[in-house]
Amino acid sequence: MEKHGAEYDVIGLSYYPFRLPGKPDYTRTIEDFGNNLTDMAARYRKQVMVVEVGGEDTQAANTRAMLGAVIEKTRAVPGNQGLGVIYWEPQAAAVRSRYKLSCWNADRRPTEALEAFLEMWKPSAGFAWPDRSQAIAGKLLLR
Repeated sequence: MEKHGAEYDVIGLSYYPFRLPGKPDYTRTIEDFGNNLTDMAARYRKQVMVVEVGGEDTQAANTRAMLGAVIEKTRAVPGNQGLGVIYWEPQAAAVRSRYKLSCWNADRRPTEALEAFLEMWKPSAGFAWPDRSQAIAGKLLLR
């Protein structure tokens, strides 16, 4: 991109570990993903952001753990170069859309997977969400 004069501010990465051959658990690929985040930030001197992440909607506890690990790896990029994490289509429940990577139950409530964003995000003093459901928005910006 730089060779051709492209201008960009942020590098966006996706992480869908179960789509790899053999559908490995995220624990087998998260270190490599973290290394990629750090490498991209250093090599191109740009901030990085996980702009797509998702886990199987039938594995909410595993997806929650995976999200926590992705957030940690993003935070660990040296120089505060990791901007944040966005869950792709968390509300697209499979019962309505056939999208199997959502974080929504058939009752139109979020699964426990999105709790990872609440656990990892540290709001400033005095901040309060008007409604808990607004806190589970499926994205986390680390700034």
